[in-house]
Parts: sequence; C-alpha cells; structure tokens
Amino acid sequence: MPMQVEYFLNFCESIINLELLVLGDIEYQKKQWFVGDPRRGTYYLLIDEFLNDYQSLVETDEYSLFKGEKAFQSLEELYTQVDSFYLRQTQADSTIFNDQNWIDIVKKAQETTQLLTEFIKGQ
Repeated sequence: MPMQVEYFLNFCESIINLELLVLGDIEYQKKQWFVGDPRRGTYYLLIDEFLNDYQSLVETDEYSLFKGEKAFQSLEELYTQVDSFYLRQTQADSTIFNDQNWIDIVKKAQETTQLLTEFIKGQ
C-alpha cells in the first residue's frame, strides 16, 4: 500500500472538518475571506501541499498497482476538482465557503474518505 494513503485520508478529513467548523460558526461565516486574509492563506497552503503530494504519489511505481482501485479513482477526481478550484480561487477575490464547487469538493472528500478507509482496511 502506498505510504501516502493515510496522508490523503487525513487531507480529506481536514477538508470535511474545516467545512463543519466553518458551517457551525455563524460569526465565522459572516466574515469574508479576501485575498491576503491569513485564514485563506493557511487554507491554500493545505491545498497546495495536497496537489504537490498527489503529483508525487502518481509518479511512484507503487501507484500503478492501485490505479484501478475505486479509492484511487475517487482521489484522482478529488485532485481534479481541487486543482480547478484552487486555480479559480487564487485569481478571485471571493469567499471560499459559498462556492458550489467547494461544496462539491467537500462531498467528494467525504466519498474519498470512505473509499480510502475501506481500502486501508482491506490491505
């Protein structure tokens, strides 16, 4: 099993936990995340790290062994969604959490978390 699987599982859980934290805090929701806001910067560092680590995983020999697994197909779809979202958001001056694409990423992260968990248990 690729060593990075648990890292990606943690990443998915971080997205979900961050979403729950923000959605659960009405005062937090009212604040806009403009470019330069440190919360937004910290969040983008997490996403940037995920994108880079995913690219590193894909380049390993181990990855080809698991490429057909549902968990890794879901992870690849999540990567594509996050990459597209990241490019759009870094060029925009808008909030993150009111974005439909972000909601889709959270749903995909939930699905990927479940599939990765099942994959780890099956190994």
